[in-house]
Amino acid sequence: PELRRGALTAVADVLPAPEVLEAVESLANDPEMKESVLSTLARRDRITSERADPVKARAIADGLVRLARLRLSLDKPAEAVAALDSLQLVGVEPDADTAARLRVVAFIRLDRVEDALASGRR
Repeated sequence: PELRRGALTAVADVLPAPEVLEAVESLANDPEMKESVLSTLARRDRITSERADPVKARAIADGLVRLARLRLSLDKPAEAVAALDSLQLVGVEPDADTAARLRVVAFIRLDRVEDALASGRR
């Protein structure tokens, strides 16, 4: 599984963001593999190189929200917050309500109530 994960992640690194989202659909029954592939969308170099293209920027933003949701389901709230923090670099606003809800849930799971309250007010 580790060799396969590494190979798929390497391939995802060179695919355009919209194709990464398409590829992730075939991994529905493997959440860890899905996380590994989606995490390529959070890399700063990818974001800076693809954000000028509106289609790619939208795919990155959508993928980061999906990554945050997946990480919450895997009980990785700190990693979920990191994925949501990467949205600032993209310059495309995903569904703001969904991203805000995910951020609040992650902060609550991290026992960061003040941050959860602040996020809920935005």
